[in-house]
Amino acid sequence: MSVRALDDYFAPATRANDHKEQPWWLSWEEWLTFTLLLFLMVPVVGSLQSADWVDEMPSLVAIALWGLVIGWVIAKSPLPGWASAALGMAAAITVTLVLVLRTLLLVDTTGGDGWRARWSEFWLRMQEWVRAFIAKDFSADPLPFVVVLVLAVFLVAFVTVWATARWKNPWAAVLPGGFVLLTNISYLPGQPSFAVVFFVVASVLLVTRLQYTRAAERWGHQRVQPPDFMSVEVLMVASIVAGVLV
Repeated sequence: MSVRALDDYFAPATRANDHKEQPWWLSWEEWLTFTLLLFLMVPVVGSLQSADWVDEMPSLVAIALWGLVIGWVIAKSPLPGWASAALGMAAAITVTLVLVLRTLLLVDTTGGDGWRARWSEFWLRMQEWVRAFIAKDFSADPLPFVVVLVLAVFLVAFVTVWATARWKNPWAAVLPGGFVLLTNISYLPGQPSFAVVFFVVASVLLVTRLQYTRAAERWGHQRVQPPDFMSVEVLMVASIVAGVLV
């Protein structure tokens, strides 16, 4: 006897799909998924932001939001994977530079505080750090750390969105943020566990959401239309399960 897939037992009754496929920006289902991604990134970014590593650190909330929005738009575009990756990396570098330059503390203010002066200061400090690194010398300049951290936050947000929208892989969406959160907390053991609890709940909801969307795609190939707001009911059950787990 053949074994049926588990979601087949819970599939809704077959009926003709009388709804035309609409753009993603008009679908509340897509906005629901994006909202869950926001919830997933909140504890990660909040933990990093509360660490207050250096004074020149720009808003990590802003960089994460840029990563989510840009990643979502690119992931929903018809661009192939290699073009999307190149565009995403270009966006990551551009947004990182803009936000870092905005919060850069100028040592020499005689040339003003415009973008040209900030770029000159940025380039000079990065050159000095590279020379110190090559010479195996010590450098106390926090600017390279700021650049790496800001770029990493953008890429984590971008990969999280990409794994959700393109791959529909829940673990690839959850693991990058979880790794960053646990790493940051390990260096700052005094941080409360609320961020971890929030992240676990958001992860359970996102994993459930992606499992549902994958099942809904299979139902769509079978010309099966799920009941209205079924995805909301699934998330409500998942939230109860997450509450029990934590």
